[in-house]
Amino acid sequence: MDDFRKEIKCLNDGGLKVKGLADGSGWNYDGVPGLTQAQEDTLRRRCELGAYR
Repeated sequence: MDDFRKEIKCLNDGGLKVKGLADGSGWNYDGVPGLTQAQEDTLRRRCELGAYR
């Protein structure tokens, strides 16, 4: 769960406002996404790689 929390923090810090699900199985948007799809994809990948090393 620590890695999951790191990923959620990274996403939020990067401008993609999300809330993690309590069981760590994923997340939901917390408001209207403010990034383009390309920006979101890049951020999601970067955060995933950084959190789960």
